[in-house]
Amino acid sequence: MESRIAVEWVPIGAVKLNPKNPRVNDQAVAAVKASIDRFGFRQPLVANRKTKLIEAGNTRYKAARELGLTEVPVIWVSDDKLTAIAYGIADNRTHEFSSWDEEELAKQLRVLEQEDMLFASAFGEKELRELLERAEQIGRRAFLMEIDPLYTDVIVSRWEAFTGKKAGRKAARGRR
Repeated sequence: MESRIAVEWVPIGAVKLNPKNPRVNDQAVAAVKASIDRFGFRQPLVANRKTKLIEAGNTRYKAARELGLTEVPVIWVSDDKLTAIAYGIADNRTHEFSSWDEEELAKQLRVLEQEDMLFASAFGEKELRELLERAEQIGRRAFLMEIDPLYTDVIVSRWEAFTGKKAGRKAARGRR
């Protein structure tokens, strides 16, 4: 097993898609393409030095091709056939064991929303609306002081457009 990794930028033709990759990923290519286009390549491919087959990163490779990139970052490994199969499956499977802290995610998405950066989150409009609605259902509320009515109106109208709900006015009981 290799204990140190080194990333090498290579011509895109120096590595090949794994034709036996069991992960169906074509539907993810557009989101990965947008991420690479926005942030650059931040996660290298993992490819077998001998076979040149990609063990991890087939979707990133497809996105790079669609972007017309001529080079991709690669970590070369010397896995035997069984290790290559096991690693490829594990790489695709292990992310499925994690979940989101939806309240914290909603907070961070709201930060992006304030800066008109939601498009960079890789969440679709419907997913965002559902996520923020679920976060609201756990009791989160916004209390706005109308210091600047125009600014408050902008906040409220953005919230209404995003959630599809109509905001209402309520007196804050027990708050001073």
